[in-house]
Amino acid sequence: MPATKNFSAEEFKCRCGCLVNSTEIELLYALQAVRDITEESIKISSGYRCASHNKAVGGSEKSSHLRGLACDISVPSSAYAFKIMRAIIVSNRFKRIGYGKMNSGELVLHLDIDSSKVQEVLWGY
Repeated sequence: MPATKNFSAEEFKCRCGCLVNSTEIELLYALQAVRDITEESIKISSGYRCASHNKAVGGSEKSSHLRGLACDISVPSSAYAFKIMRAIIVSNRFKRIGYGKMNSGELVLHLDIDSSKVQEVLWGY
């Protein structure tokens, strides 16, 4: 999979060790648009997930991670969250955004380009 100016394919591989990566390039382009606006680095917490890893982390059976259409990014502070959210809205590339804590306690934003699901939604978990 090709990479963008600030993102490598490596960052989106399944984290279970299978190393599968079926991330759609459009997701990387959308993230790059956000990165270009905010000029802040973006750490990918979770990219593509194989079915077994998705189940292990408690992901939905219909998770967009399974189709390479979603990622979670780390949010180290509320100021960072504000900057990133503003850039996400300005970029107009993501119509599905989730926010919350992972099982590890890490605060993340879920960014999703899955057009087969309800659009223009924001949810917490």
